[in-house]
Amino acid sequence: MRLPVLILSGAILAGLGACSSVPAHHPVPASLASKAVVTGFPRNIRFWADESPAFAETIISERLDEYRAAHADYYQAHKAY
Repeated sequence: MRLPVLILSGAILAGLGACSSVPAHHPVPASLASKAVVTGFPRNIRFWADESPAFAETIISERLDEYRAAHADYYQAHKAY
């Protein structure tokens, strides 16, 4: 009877310990928000979601070209993406 209680207690303590070790995330200061960039993305990725930005077609076409270049061997083998 004592072993299940010890196992349950250990599981609860391990679970609580895992929750307490979440690192703090600090947001970008409001004064720098308009200058913030996301690594790996173009600088002009910020826009309101209620309308498509003027550069959307350019970004989509660049991403498709990158995808086609990276998967050219697949296209040659299957004749489709």
